[in-house]
Amino acid sequence: MKNLFVLLALFVLSSISASAQENIAFKVELPEATITAQNIPHIAYNNKVVSIADFEINDMGIYILAHRIRNYSLLHLSFDFDTIAEINLPRKFDKLYKDVYNQIHVVSQDSVYWVGTMKRGDEIAGIALMMGIRKDQFDYIHKHVSAATDKVIITHLYANGNQELYYFDIGGCDGKVDTTLLEHIRWEEGCDLMFNIRMFGPMGLKGEAQSLFLKPIYDPVFNMNNEIFVFNFEDNIINLYDNCARKINSFPLSFHKRKSWGNRIRLVEGWNKKVLMDAQNNAFYAVFLTDGITTLKKIEIKNGTAETVAVFGGFPFIENLRIYNGKAYFLYANDVSRNKRLYEVVIE
Repeated sequence: MKNLFVLLALFVLSSISASAQENIAFKVELPEATITAQNIPHIAYNNKVVSIADFEINDMGIYILAHRIRNYSLLHLSFDFDTIAEINLPRKFDKLYKDVYNQIHVVSQDSVYWVGTMKRGDEIAGIALMMGIRKDQFDYIHKHVSAATDKVIITHLYANGNQELYYFDIGGCDGKVDTTLLEHIRWEEGCDLMFNIRMFGPMGLKGEAQSLFLKPIYDPVFNMNNEIFVFNFEDNIINLYDNCARKINSFPLSFHKRKSWGNRIRLVEGWNKKVLMDAQNNAFYAVFLTDGITTLKKIEIKNGTAETVAVFGGFPFIENLRIYNGKAYFLYANDVSRNKRLYEVVIE
């Protein structure tokens, strides 16, 4: 397995390094949060004939896949939502992908292209699709890559019915391309159920239990400020590593669990098993979903708690939630046309 990950690292590095060239009028009090006229979600890109299939954000701006009746296009917008560049796309491209180096790619069922930026001096002169690759090749390169610093790549591997997760770091500060085990995360309850399923077969009507527990456990890893954060929700801890994958610190993680009847520990109601990062503001947010309404809670890393900062009431089942520089962005269809619009709201 070690040789496999070394080969994967070399393939990833050679592939990705090429792409890296380059007054408040009123208030409504809600539980744990205050919604004001300043931080109510509003349409950020207002074009009624466009439905937005997907969007992504990096330091260069906002990228939108715009679907019109007659054509599809990729728009590169500034953070003021002015159009910097636009190119037409075949209709098959319906998804954007941002890799661990913040490079944007357009994705279809059979091919993937890197979105290259052309410049004149410091000014952006346009965008172009470059370095086309088959979708299966792209998936092979990226599907096990979770994060990266300037020294290491973090890869992952699931085992035991997706109830165990291994994180490996490839690289290091000694100049050698080597693979070592960073973390092994195991959900004991899920592993026990997997054992029973293997011994006695699926449990419940048509095997709902098997279907439920075949979903991967959620323990994400992030690169912030060239350091690695591993959220281990199974062991209730956040582990912090430096850019060479050397452990620096550990913090408790408690916002996602509570004591219930019989002193049993259960997940907090509405916890959607999702964490978002705002690297520009050095912040992490937990996503909660209750009756279709999304709530954002800012995670206090040092003590593992979380405090509500936004409740998107009036916008049930929002899509593609992103956070960048103290603002949340999401897609929502709210008119007869059912066209998806891009919304923006201040959360900091």
